[in-house]
Amino acid sequence: MKYILILTLCSLVDKTCTDPHVFHTDFNNLYECQLNGYAQSMHKVQKIGSDTINEYGIYVKFACSEVETI
Repeated sequence: MKYILILTLCSLVDKTCTDPHVFHTDFNNLYECQLNGYAQSMHKVQKIGSDTINEYGIYVKFACSEVETI
């Protein structure tokens, strides 16, 4: 079984989330997908910056979803 990473940005202030962003990289196992999820989340938070994160209460959530391989 392979996994794909799905990342979503949300706002505590607006109580909304963006449409999920699906990474079209297949990961060989859940462990690799989760490591990449944490790395991508940290990258997003750093890119957005502390001012915007704090002003809008932005947080990142991610999931690793199984995909069937043929």
